[in-house]
Amino acid sequence: MQSGETIPITKQWLLGSVSSMSAAVCTHPIDLTMIRMQLAGEGVRTSDRPGMLATATAIVRHDGIGGLYRGLTASFLRQVLYSGSRIALYPSIRDLVARSSSSFSSSPAAGASMWAKSMAGLAAGAIGSAIANPVDLCFVRMQGDVRL
Repeated sequence: MQSGETIPITKQWLLGSVSSMSAAVCTHPIDLTMIRMQLAGEGVRTSDRPGMLATATAIVRHDGIGGLYRGLTASFLRQVLYSGSRIALYPSIRDLVARSSSSFSSSPAAGASMWAKSMAGLAAGAIGSAIANPVDLCFVRMQGDVRL
């Protein structure tokens, strides 16, 4: 790929999705443990809630090491929809905002102001969140409910 050449949006989506799914493999057990801690004793007023290590140990004892990865498929789908769309849409939105807001030098990306980049990031994030919101609900539900 030559300098200044743009990457097709489908390739940006794929690369963003794969990199985010790779990160999810590492962070998923921590996320799952956090959600289980939040749900522990819900509806009961007590200060005797298990800590991070005790919760993770209980998950492994009950479900095995694979229990720490319950809901990973929903996490992958979330990453494909949210992170993939955010990363893929940002350059197009940035260039559109830069073109409409002011004149720019040789390329829209080079001449985009901080304001244009900020607005593009905000818009790409909002679109990604709107797309992934239903999957996020399934993601939390799958992590919190030991029967799923």
